[in-house]
Amino acid sequence: MGGTGKSTLSIVEALAMTSGRALLGEDVPKPLRVVLINLEDTRNTMDKRIAAVMREHKLQPEDVGDRLIVIGKSEIKIKIARQLRSGDVERNEMTIRALTRLVHKHRADVLSIDSLIRTHKVNENDNSAMQEVVECYEDIAVEGRCAVHLWHHTRKPSGSGEKISIESARGASAFIDACRTVRVMEKMTAKEHEELKQIQPDMLSPGHYFRAFSGKRSFAPPADQSDWFEVKNVTLLNGDNVGMVTRWCYPASQETIVPEVIERIVAEIDRGMPNGQRFSNHNSATKRQAWPIVQKYCPDRTREQCRRFLTIWIKNGLLNDETYDDPVYGRKQTGLFAHKPEPEEEEEDESE
Repeated sequence: MGGTGKSTLSIVEALAMTSGRALLGEDVPKPLRVVLINLEDTRNTMDKRIAAVMREHKLQPEDVGDRLIVIGKSEIKIKIARQLRSGDVERNEMTIRALTRLVHKHRADVLSIDSLIRTHKVNENDNSAMQEVVECYEDIAVEGRCAVHLWHHTRKPSGSGEKISIESARGASAFIDACRTVRVMEKMTAKEHEELKQIQPDMLSPGHYFRAFSGKRSFAPPADQSDWFEVKNVTLLNGDNVGMVTRWCYPASQETIVPEVIERIVAEIDRGMPNGQRFSNHNSATKRQAWPIVQKYCPDRTREQCRRFLTIWIKNGLLNDETYDDPVYGRKQTGLFAHKPEPEEEEEDESE
């Protein structure tokens, strides 16, 4: 969505590639040459954003050299193809050749363009038309011997609870299908922020955080398995406050629970509740939730992280979801029990 942080991220990634520095935690094998075209921001805005990133990461002009070529809004016009009344797509060969020459001129390894919608005049809901637009960029990549990075918007969600996925991309699905790799960017939700605030009270508002994950999957990965970023304000020498993006570590995302703690958690769950009921990992069991027990031993974990651990332990057989006689409701319910190993059968004594 607009305002997530894609333009700012494109700048940090471009500076990481051109400087050869792991500004976002990703190793860069060697300094690369990047042509960064932003068709949404003026050169003045781009210069300030670049200065903010360099100031935050203590980059000097010599760290980048002449490897970053920046072109802002109104400095270039790109209409790589247009759609005729007949529905056919007419490629703009002059523009395609001009972009290819631009790549050759600067010996660019990467051509990054923000945003795709401003580079063509075809119906973005037309699959065959969007396929041809991507083919235009494929030709530039082949002739220019470079990678082409296209930044694209998602459609507006139909409801407040809708999660962003690969299907959220604006327009025809052919665009996504034709790309070699696709990332999806999503802002932190108010619900996620509320949970994280309990274990990390100094967090900023949810609008300061967004994540990126591979779109070439059927479903989005859990939040703590995505790449997270934080939008920070940097004060330039002229006094302007400019936003820039840094890597942000999702709380407790890289840690595991030690076996001794797992044993204590499982033992407490197995004892059940004081009223004789059993704990559960089902959403419907509102008063019998087991995740608070996990969080008691692991206070740096969110509700969803605790529930996911329980799911893993149930899948691995450490906990069993079994039926029992509920003493409160007087009927059969399902609840969690610790796995009890089968008793070993005694071998018969064959001696006389």
